[in-house]
Amino acid sequence: MYLEINGFLPNNYPDDSLKYELAVDRALTDQIVSVVGHESLNAMAAAEWLLTDKQVAELSSLLGHPFPRIWHYS
Repeated sequence: MYLEINGFLPNNYPDDSLKYELAVDRALTDQIVSVVGHESLNAMAAAEWLLTDKQVAELSSLLGHPFPRIWHYS
């Protein structure tokens, strides 16, 4: 099993296609699971999890990889 971070535009955008995808280094699995607030990878396996802004910032720092910003339009 492996972790993957996916990104989609917010619900108010008509385009619902995948916009971002990152396969995560398995060596970082335990740290990532902790950031997301789970006890194990198996506990996370049941679903996809939305990330908070804080989790995104922590994961970006941990992975050394900036995530794209979503610009909202009015």
